[in-house]
Amino acid sequence: MAWYGMGVIGGKLLPTASFAHNNMDIIIAQSFAHSFGSFYPLIAPFLGLIEAVVGGSATASNVLFAKIQWEATISTVGINSFMWIYAAHAVGGGIASAITPSKITNAAATIGVGGKEEAQFIKATILPVLFMCLLVGILSMIFLYL
Repeated sequence: MAWYGMGVIGGKLLPTASFAHNNMDIIIAQSFAHSFGSFYPLIAPFLGLIEAVVGGSATASNVLFAKIQWEATISTVGINSFMWIYAAHAVGGGIASAITPSKITNAAATIGVGGKEEAQFIKATILPVLFMCLLVGILSMIFLYL
């Protein structure tokens, strides 16, 4: 995603003239910035949560969404707020580690339980996880705007 819209120029991978209009990270970031505006800090931890659940890793979430968070932060709350936004994203990814299907499957196999117990665990933890991400988003808004 990060390299989309780049081309080989003089033997080097460089942005082309249409990079800003074709790069997937920039397009996604601009969509988030346009949709959420100054409330963007509120949803930043949810991006970490979603990607960590899908990818099974908070680290992968941090790497995959770094450029998206960078571009959206610049467009909404400004470059000086990036570390706060990225920290909220990383916390959301860390919280998601509690409910990633891959980790739940591994834990279930370790203790010898099956699919029914895995589903019950996810159902029991989804609301607290969403609440924690919302809390992180609210705290991010407080830190950035007060």
